[in-house]
Amino acid sequence: MSDITLQSMTNIEPTDWLGQARRQISRWRRLARQRRQLAAFSLRELQDIGITPADAWREIHKPFWRD
Repeated sequence: MSDITLQSMTNIEPTDWLGQARRQISRWRRLARQRRQLAAFSLRELQDIGITPADAWREIHKPFWRD
């Protein structure tokens, strides 16, 4: 019977797909939240940050998965 140690089993590096998925979902949620906040800005606030209403509209209406 062969003796398999824990050390030999931990040398295998699985892809971190779950971690990557969590980071991506977190990023999408952050983008969606930022766009909701941008949608609540007044014209004066948009002017303060140098964004036109048309620019804000384009950003607000992007799908959550787009930069």
